[in-house]
Parts: sequence; structure tokens; C-alpha cells
Amino acid sequence: MRMRMQTYEAEKLADLCEFLRSKTNTKSYRKELTFRTKTRRAYINITPQVEALLVESGIREGLCLVNAMNITASVFINDNESGLHRDFER
Repeated sequence: MRMRMQTYEAEKLADLCEFLRSKTNTKSYRKELTFRTKTRRAYINITPQVEALLVESGIREGLCLVNAMNITASVFINDNESGLHRDFER
């Protein structure tokens, strides 16, 4: 029952978003990226992929949301410095 309710709610939210986009000049773009790592923990700089997707979207101003859609993954924003990565490993 819970899964059906979540699916129903997600479908209703998608319908609402589509309705709002049709009534405004709001643009949106969604793309999924998948990463496979050889180790349990890895630091991957995804800036080039995100920048390429922004160009691909054609959207020139607004908000870019990058979200890890998995409970065992996370996205963090920080300088891409090897010393910082070593600190995280400690």
C-alpha cells in the first residue's frame, strides 16, 4: 500500500509540475547520471558533466539542483583538492 501511495503522489506531483510549466515561462531539464566506483568510497568531480548538461539544456539562468537519488550516496560542494580528500578519509 505504501509503495502505491508514493507512486500516486509522485505522479500527481509530476502532473502539477507539468501544469505549472504550461502556464508560465518556467523551463526545466532533468538528466540522470550514473557512476560506478571500484571502491566503497570515492570522490568524483562531476563539475564537467554538470556544466555540459547545463549547456545541453539551453537554460541560461536559474537554479541547478544536483541530488544523489540513493541513500548510500551523497553530493557535496567543496574545493577539489587532494589534501581535502585525505582529510575526509581520516
